[in-house]
Amino acid sequence: MMALLSIPIYISFQWHMHQPIYVPYYDAVTTIYYNGVPSGPSFSFSLSDVWTQRVGPYTSWPTDAIEYGLSLPYLGAQVSLSGSLIENLNNLEYNGWNSCLFCGWKDRYVTGINYTTSGGNPRLYPVLFPYHHPVLPLLPDEDVLLHLLIHKELLQRNFNITTRGLFPPECVFAEWIIPPLKEAGIEWVIIDNIHLSRTLEDYAWNGGTGVVEPNRADVLNGSLSSWPNSGWVNLHNVWAPEPVAAGFAHRPHYAKYIDPETGESKKIIVVPAECYMGNEDGRGGFGALDYEQVMGQLFPYNTDPSHPVLVLLHHDGDNYGGGTDSYYHSNFENFVSWATEKQDSFVPITIEDYLSLFPPDSSDVVHVEPGGWIGSGCLDPQFSKWLGYSEDYSPDLNSWAVIVAGHNWVWTANLIEPYTS
Repeated sequence: MMALLSIPIYISFQWHMHQPIYVPYYDAVTTIYYNGVPSGPSFSFSLSDVWTQRVGPYTSWPTDAIEYGLSLPYLGAQVSLSGSLIENLNNLEYNGWNSCLFCGWKDRYVTGINYTTSGGNPRLYPVLFPYHHPVLPLLPDEDVLLHLLIHKELLQRNFNITTRGLFPPECVFAEWIIPPLKEAGIEWVIIDNIHLSRTLEDYAWNGGTGVVEPNRADVLNGSLSSWPNSGWVNLHNVWAPEPVAAGFAHRPHYAKYIDPETGESKKIIVVPAECYMGNEDGRGGFGALDYEQVMGQLFPYNTDPSHPVLVLLHHDGDNYGGGTDSYYHSNFENFVSWATEKQDSFVPITIEDYLSLFPPDSSDVVHVEPGGWIGSGCLDPQFSKWLGYSEDYSPDLNSWAVIVAGHNWVWTANLIEPYTS
């Protein structure tokens, strides 16, 4: 067993934060004041409560967590702040809403960004995230690129940072979005690792996730036995109804898209987030998920010192257990104490540091099944959450008809008079 433990497992985090523009063309303060549309319909829930209940995640808690681990050389986390969230927070700050509850909201984020790892990377790393939380594979390339470029500019203006990474909304990825991602300057993208496991010939699908059987057209990565330092594991002490491809699904790879008209190929690094462990960590973090017991089940396949296992825990950072005081404070402090004691076996790390130390081989190109994370039906490679058509009449498809028509109007206008900023 000691030989198995000679290569540590690396651990990283992706905390996602989002609020929409609740009423188009009205700012946050106005919609909160009316709890909806001025002189119009109102929401059935309190917008004021939505914001007051999330002051911690939107101001100081992520950096609080990072500060517990400043003695660990590579500890850090990725965080995604949607463009609409940043727009709302800036509006609440500007108007001094609720006794200036969000005044200076960026200050602690900037502090976390300025903390650096031993590799010189930000310990709190804001990743790109499409401005209004769209599901990227369902958008035309022009819309994907515009969302990303606007968000990139927003991060530069608010945090003075340019980022190479992307957390796509609902962790939804498909290879056909690689060209606009690359055009936006993105070098790596987080995916849910079940979409690697499901591409293998010997994946033991049983329907336990509630997701359809893998499409044979996506089963393109051979059998797991053909991949070194890998094997099937039925995880226990965590909800995991189907086996995981330990090793193979816990290491970054390249994915590529080939233009069917030109034959041009574009590649991007895909960083797999742990489907079941990330879901469990979102219940409350260290303690809710037994890190050592559950992650330790991957040790038998952590046998490649050049590409050690990476467990990336991805979930909302402002909702449910992943958005609580205890997640960022007592539980994360306990995590740091445990990681300090176990640093020969488990090493917290940022994605940028991991890729710098252990880059994937340029020849390591895999197929990634389309789809997202396991919550809310987002895992489905058919995107049926947004494209439902179980009945003859489909409101979903009718809605997309309106969206496509709107897209055509906007981009036709842009051809006539291109936007400049």
